[in-house]
Amino acid sequence: MFALQAAFGYGSPRKKMTMQETTVVDVFSEVDDELRREKLKKLWKRTGPFIIGGAVLFIAAMGGRVYWQDYVIGQRIQESERYQAAVGDLEAGREAEALAGFENLIASSKYGYALLSRLQKAANLAASGDNSGAISAYDAISADTGLTQRFRDYGALMAVLILIDLGETEEAYERLAPLVKAGNDWYYSANETLGLMYFTEARYQEAEEVFLGLAIDPATPPDLKNRAGEFMQMIENKKPAGSLLDNNNGEEPATD
Repeated sequence: MFALQAAFGYGSPRKKMTMQETTVVDVFSEVDDELRREKLKKLWKRTGPFIIGGAVLFIAAMGGRVYWQDYVIGQRIQESERYQAAVGDLEAGREAEALAGFENLIASSKYGYALLSRLQKAANLAASGDNSGAISAYDAISADTGLTQRFRDYGALMAVLILIDLGETEEAYERLAPLVKAGNDWYYSANETLGLMYFTEARYQEAEEVFLGLAIDPATPPDLKNRAGEFMQMIENKKPAGSLLDNNNGEEPATD
């Protein structure tokens, strides 16, 4: 019996040691857990406020960002409504109220409606017959270095169109020169204007060269290309039969 117990380890000293070892391991595990808890408490005591503060700042930053986005959207909506109200006054014939609305936006807008209002004001001045005032307004846009070159050149082109209407062709040609160069945002519109000026002055050969260039340029906008073709046909009809167009003497050739 004792031999079997010894053989199978029942009641043996080895078994008792294993139980003791297990008990010791459990004790050490509890001690380790307690130490870890104490360390975590101390760590949290030292770093907790910073973690909480960081979380609060993050939440505040996100909230502030959402608030700012909502504020910006709200401001843009308000400016849009003010601009539409001014346009409505203009369409209804209340020019004084419309001008006051545009002036207010020019002075206070931060989201693009200042420029729109400046352009609308200039166009309204031209429509009302105040050509000098309109040219000055467009010149101010053209000279504004705070605007992109595209908008500045647009102001310059609009001033040229008014000068043409006034018959100030020499100044118009001078102002148009930088706009008809390749690479300008208003290259095609400016060249159409140049061709129209040549055509109006019966400088048909020069007009034909401009309109031909627009007609064969694959990048020319379709509507403008069609108009160029129409002007070329009108020029063709003014050519004397069997001769090349020649207007060096400044006189209009005989029509068919």
